[in-house]
Amino acid sequence: MPYTTLLRDVFGFDAFRPGQEEIVRAVTEGQNVLAIMPTGGGKSLCFQLPALMRDGVTVVISPLIALMRDQVRALQAAGVGAGALTSVIRPRRQMRFGKGWSKAPSNFCISLRSGWRPDRLWGCCGGLACR
Repeated sequence: MPYTTLLRDVFGFDAFRPGQEEIVRAVTEGQNVLAIMPTGGGKSLCFQLPALMRDGVTVVISPLIALMRDQVRALQAAGVGAGALTSVIRPRRQMRFGKGWSKAPSNFCISLRSGWRPDRLWGCCGGLACR
């Protein structure tokens, strides 16, 4: 599905904000991208939209639990399978969360809080293929 269709159908926008289309195009073409944008400039869309164009699970490292929750709620409201795995979730629930994601269909996004130890991340997401 073209990214302009996803922009409209999933995110509800008819057009990109300045700079977004170039970033999304570069990411979807597999280029390495460093995008510096102001607060409220639409950074989240620049990684969420290309993620929806790929198969598999996308892991997003986010520094703020409140921002993570807002993004997950917005994605879920748009019909995208999304979840947040944070440091406030008990270890047993973290493991159940990871097992569910390993069986998930494509187009899922997981948001994780920064500062997690890699062994805990891979332990929770053990069945996921890395790319």
